[in-house]
Amino acid sequence: MPSRIEALIPTPPPERIDALQNLILRIVDCLDADEECDALIAEADALAGSQGYDSITFSNLNSWTSERDFAVLAAMGPPPGIPDLTVQEVAECIGVIEAADEPRSSFCLGILERTFPNVPICDIIYWPKAAASSDDLAAEIVRLANEPLPTLPAP
Repeated sequence: MPSRIEALIPTPPPERIDALQNLILRIVDCLDADEECDALIAEADALAGSQGYDSITFSNLNSWTSERDFAVLAAMGPPPGIPDLTVQEVAECIGVIEAADEPRSSFCLGILERTFPNVPICDIIYWPKAAASSDDLAAEIVRLANEPLPTLPAP
């Protein structure tokens, strides 16, 4: 039986992946030609579950992934936030992220970022203060998430 994290990572239909890849290639070409791409971007964003994609998303694409991997990630839809995520499940997400198995790793990173919006997830995982296991990093993420947010003094 798969874990809850594994069960949350979708396998999108190949047709949706292909449609998104075709749109992404058109968008990248459009941006490279310095043309108006808003309608194509809106179409890709809608097909991907309204994740808030904009021209920056596509102009920076080749610096971190391929068009195909991004199409798979986009076809997966928005990662969920999970309010009752356990330390063990956070560690499992970190394990997937550290395995660098795209697009699964980006999807799990999205789960953590949506679940813990006030915690610097990337800093903790990619630039830890000291060498740490996935379990230690997970405990730190959950600890920071449970800390009260600082309040600003009244003007």
